[in-house]
Amino acid sequence: MIIKDRLKSLAERTADDIKLCSNVCDTYVKKRLLAKVILASIWDAKLLEFVQLFNQRRRDFELELSIHINQGVDRVNAKLDTVGHETHVLNEKSSFIIILS
Repeated sequence: MIIKDRLKSLAERTADDIKLCSNVCDTYVKKRLLAKVILASIWDAKLLEFVQLFNQRRRDFELELSIHINQGVDRVNAKLDTVGHETHVLNEKSSFIIILS
């Protein structure tokens, strides 16, 4: 699976989480002050769940980007190894031609 697909799925889940959080916040804002005070611990727990969820989503994004970057570095290293080997072969051939001249 390419990064575009993995990030698309993660972004869609995150968007759904943001909408849900928005709905919870909107519900909280519309509550009367007395309800907010009496149910403060419940609201704190709900909001803390979203904080933890968004922290996890951030870690998920960072992981996906790290995986992508590491795969790119591996590809670049493989190409550099190939170029290094080909350069070494060309240098040997050049040395051999110079010796024969």
